[in-house]
Amino acid sequence: MGNSKSILKRSAAKPEMKKKEPNKSLQTPPKIRNFNFVWKIQKFSQLPSHEGFKCESGDFYAFDSWWRLQLVKEGKKYIGLHLCMQCAPSHFRFFDFSVKFKLSVLNQMGENHWTVEANNAVLSASKKWGFSKFIELEELYGVDNCYVMDDTCVFELEIFSFTPIMKRIESLAVQVYEPQTHKWIIPNFSELPKMGPVIESFTMFNILWKLVLYPNGRK
Repeated sequence: MGNSKSILKRSAAKPEMKKKEPNKSLQTPPKIRNFNFVWKIQKFSQLPSHEGFKCESGDFYAFDSWWRLQLVKEGKKYIGLHLCMQCAPSHFRFFDFSVKFKLSVLNQMGENHWTVEANNAVLSASKKWGFSKFIELEELYGVDNCYVMDDTCVFELEIFSFTPIMKRIESLAVQVYEPQTHKWIIPNFSELPKMGPVIESFTMFNILWKLVLYPNGRK
């Protein structure tokens, strides 16, 4: 051990090869499988009780878009719950979106949640989709259901898929022409046939038109 020698061998230095990193801007972002949002409303009993009142969550971001949940008092028996798209990416301005999602009000003591699912709902920016009769008030406030506890109610959204759909866009070019007139001069007017119509054909704005005259009126 004490007589061992270390032998160093010199070799020609080789240029270090660096791996070319892929252009991250061209990579496809990872596909999000699903998204969850929990909305807890405290002092739930202090929400307005009149029909048509609306209560909205704060905005949240998912699938490159901004969303919010909206709670609506529908009539005297129901609470409505809706998913609202607030803003979509600018490169999707000519798109609608097929969204599969689930809305729930949570049982705060177990797993027996009240859940309604939407399959392939079609949404567009500044629009909403949901359920006007999401749950009956009697069901919501049922003591055994544990949906409202300590004056707190908890709603949950789960988005399973989000698919852009290209809108069919038709463009209409409007061409404005200068006003044109057509004069129909009828000689020997008193000698016109009394039974049939008299027809004048002419072209205006590159369109063939007809004027039809009935000397004795049309029955």
